[in-house]
Amino acid sequence: MKKFLKLFSTLMMTMIIVTCFCGNKALAEYEAESPIWLTNNEISILQGESAEIGVYTTDYISYYVTGVNSANTIINYFGSQTGGTFTITVGKDETANTFHIYVYLGDASDDCYKDLTVNVMKTSSPISAVNSSATSTISVSFADGSTGTLTLTTEKKIGLFQTASGTAMAQFSITNQSGKLMQLTLGDVVTYNGANYITVKTPAAGTINISSSDKAVLQAQGIAGLYLNNKYVNWP
Repeated sequence: MKKFLKLFSTLMMTMIIVTCFCGNKALAEYEAESPIWLTNNEISILQGESAEIGVYTTDYISYYVTGVNSANTIINYFGSQTGGTFTITVGKDETANTFHIYVYLGDASDDCYKDLTVNVMKTSSPISAVNSSATSTISVSFADGSTGTLTLTTEKKIGLFQTASGTAMAQFSITNQSGKLMQLTLGDVVTYNGANYITVKTPAAGTINISSSDKAVLQAQGIAGLYLNNKYVNWP
């Protein structure tokens, strides 16, 4: 009987140890998935210009840059434990077509990271105006040969694409760092590297908000994103 109790106690202790080990493993996997959220995972910047990317995290970050060829391409990060902002300046002499910023949670000792892709737009690439307007509505030519409109609604805080017959196609908005909608100012539609971008200006740097379905509709019609505050930004 004593041998049975001893064996039973040993088995119970083994089960407890295994349970604790598995529980800690599950917790570690959950913590490794702690969020790093970027306002854009990919951005296009013209040589000699700068752009900002917001970062939201649950801990301090570290980051590494690969693929840069110019000493005049500079990446600065200003933030705290809950996030911050990358300021990315592409040198006028940058020869790389693309470079990457790998953003790690903590000290990069685990696999929790985000890859921020920066596409370098060459100043020698052709940029041509398609049409011009400073009003709340502009005409937009689509890839299927039709023509529609982009109209600012809701106190000029929502951009609404419509067909020529007035059918809604897609919409977008831009929020500031506090998540509040900003007023939009429309400019020209410009063609860059074969795709169309809508010129939009806002009072401050912000985040483009668009649904995946609306993004797919606009991309299929040759609208790649916004020329936002003098920077080419693809739909996120």
